[in-house]
Amino acid sequence: MLDKDPFNRVSARVMYDHYSHWCGSNGEVALDMKAFKQALIGTHNLTHKRTKLGSEWIGVKFRS
Repeated sequence: MLDKDPFNRVSARVMYDHYSHWCGSNGEVALDMKAFKQALIGTHNLTHKRTKLGSEWIGVKFRS
């Protein structure tokens, strides 16, 4: 689903929406946004930042 890419950023809202849709399609219950953020930081060591453009995940991209 995700690949590390040090030059890429993904909107936190887009990432969460993608995750929520995946959960719904696979019969899983989605975490709320706060728990999802903590899981990505703690489990996958991803970096989250608030920027002028909004909240973003740094250094990742969706797998093509």
